[in-house]
Amino acid sequence: MSENENRIIITKDGDFLKYFLVHGIPKRMLIITIGNVKNRKLLDLIRANINEIVSLFSDNKMIIALDNQHISVHY
Repeated sequence: MSENENRIIITKDGDFLKYFLVHGIPKRMLIITIGNVKNRKLLDLIRANINEIVSLFSDNKMIIALDNQHISVHY
C-alpha cells in the first residue's frame, strides 16, 4: 500500500530493515533508533531534524536512520 501511494514508512522496529533487505520493500523508510522514550522526546527529535530528513528523501535516499546524535543513510 505505501508503495502505491509513494509514502514513507516511519518505524522504530528494526524488523522493517530486515524485511527491506529480503524483499526490497518498503522503498522509503525512516528508522528511529533511540529506544524507549516518551512521545514528546520522539516528536522533538523528529522536529529538530525534519529539514534534513526531507532533503535526504528528496534526493532519493531510501532508508534513513535517526538516533539522538546522527542521521545516517543506508540505501
